[in-house]
Amino acid sequence: MGTAGTNTDDLLQVDCGGNAAVNTVTGGADPDFDGNVASVVPGAMGVVNYTGVTRVILTNQDFPAVVSVAPADGAYLGLAPVPAWGTVRVTFDKAVTGVDAGDLTLNGVPAGAVAQGADASIWDFSSLPWPAAAGQVAMSIGPAIQAAVGGTPMTAAYAWTVSMDNIPIATATQTFVAPTLDGVLNPGEWQGTPIDLTYVVTGDEVNISGPADLSAKMYVNYDAKWLYLGFDIADDVIANIPVSGSHWLNDSIEIFFDSDMSRSNNNAAPGGQYRIVYDNQVSGNSDNAANFSSSPTAEWYGVAAVNATGWATELRFSLERIGEPVAPVLITDMIGFGIQLNDNDTGTRNVRLCNYLPPIPAEPPTVPPTFTYPEVSGRSDRWGYLNFGPWTPPPAAASHWQIFE
Repeated sequence: MGTAGTNTDDLLQVDCGGNAAVNTVTGGADPDFDGNVASVVPGAMGVVNYTGVTRVILTNQDFPAVVSVAPADGAYLGLAPVPAWGTVRVTFDKAVTGVDAGDLTLNGVPAGAVAQGADASIWDFSSLPWPAAAGQVAMSIGPAIQAAVGGTPMTAAYAWTVSMDNIPIATATQTFVAPTLDGVLNPGEWQGTPIDLTYVVTGDEVNISGPADLSAKMYVNYDAKWLYLGFDIADDVIANIPVSGSHWLNDSIEIFFDSDMSRSNNNAAPGGQYRIVYDNQVSGNSDNAANFSSSPTAEWYGVAAVNATGWATELRFSLERIGEPVAPVLITDMIGFGIQLNDNDTGTRNVRLCNYLPPIPAEPPTVPPTFTYPEVSGRSDRWGYLNFGPWTPPPAAASHWQIFE
């Protein structure tokens, strides 16, 4: 038994400390003459007060509890043509038994299959009935699932919610001739149709006077080794009073990769965040800045240059490296992909233009607006997606084509 309090004025407090056992305490009189007092929290052992009883039996049932779910509560998933989230993983705090596919439901519709993960505390549900329309999806697991030891069932079903939405998709076009990375997007250098960055963070739109103030086109190319990104940025005020050390508050562009498609609420590796400023300062999370180099084996490299209408930048990212510590990104993959263009016209960042789902305004709306998730750059579940267009074997003359040096 755990710690017992003092028996003062016929009051004894007992904290059984999470013991998965039956604990017996002998005390004074029993007002109900049945000799038993149950826990005040059914199925759980916490602090129990009793007075004037002859005997107390306190039970601490070892029921299973959900530790984590993936996708997480509140996550955003893409509608078709984004591939459906193939597996929902549920992790319990202990080994469980009696798990059936139907124990997981999406809007009340059961999953079609289930398999045990690395051990009996981890379960992967598949053949999932995701809805075809945007909106919230009510997820539920249990409650018939039982602890493998003792057979105690869950106290109640575990419920959470995810959302389906039309999330932007960028398609990389194959190239046989690598673009010259000099900050100048020359005619014919980039393949495919440029993508306009059209999402403005709610509240920032009041700071844009028109396309000349801030607008951008993005080119996305790839070969067997590199992902290439080119940005043609219209910006009528370049670096008004640059903010020292805070690159994201200056005229800059940030690139985010969710290479394992975790769709989580953070921008940590694998993949992560890369940033380049109009004047070629670079930064990012983790060790990304340290891996910036023109070396053919570097993780990433790019050049920015100011021009008559704003500025431009051209970058490349190693398909072998941006996926670390998971396997290299393959051209058959779809990965999470976020772009955020920052504009500094007033001495700090006053506009963010992006290719992801903008932050969610708080309810009820406020003036100026506040947000449920103010920094979407840190939520990979709201970033866009990147897939790779058709692949054609390269001609022998394309000497830069090589698979991972």
